[in-house]
Amino acid sequence: MAPPTPVLTREQIGHFPDDPRCQLKSLTQYQCQIFPPGSGEYLCIPFKRLFQDCEALTRASKNDTSRFEVTSPSTNY
Repeated sequence: MAPPTPVLTREQIGHFPDDPRCQLKSLTQYQCQIFPPGSGEYLCIPFKRLFQDCEALTRASKNDTSRFEVTSPSTNY
């Protein structure tokens, strides 16, 4: 099992690195519910999440990266 990962808001992180070693990545998730209720049919709405992957400044291994979620309320509008 993976170790627990703290979840921080944009405000808690402050600023995000503007560094060529960082890549912006996206993930599309779906929120689904049965609609209309009792019909057995699903209504799924996609929403996008954005992440910034940055190589560590001091690299202990080739896979040493930090990932920050940079999704904002305007991402899905």
